[in-house]
Amino acid sequence: MGAYKGYGLALMVQFLSGTLAGGAFPGANKLDSLKGDNIGHFFLAINPAKFRDLVDFDTDVAEVDTTLRNSPSIDPNKPILLPGDLENKIAQKRHAEGIPLSSELVIKLKAIANAANVPFILNKH
Repeated sequence: MGAYKGYGLALMVQFLSGTLAGGAFPGANKLDSLKGDNIGHFFLAINPAKFRDLVDFDTDVAEVDTTLRNSPSIDPNKPILLPGDLENKIAQKRHAEGIPLSSELVIKLKAIANAANVPFILNKH
């Protein structure tokens, strides 16, 4: 549904995080298997207070948040979510129940602990 806008945003991200940083772009410049993936990064920090009153900015952000969350959902069982909502839900669950580990990983961790001659301590909820 983003059409050309989504395409343009994707290119902007590529140019800032890949091309500007000298990162590889598969198909345009070959990846060097000896040097790894050559992934570029871009970080941008914006201080909203440099543009407008911070209280007004926070109020407007809260209004957008509330408006989006109160919008009717196509599926009542799936409310409108904002970036970070799923991650926060998972983090709360992990804090309450712990982080699930596969049995294969537990075996590997035990082997590492044994090789390092340290006790293997795994708290289960």
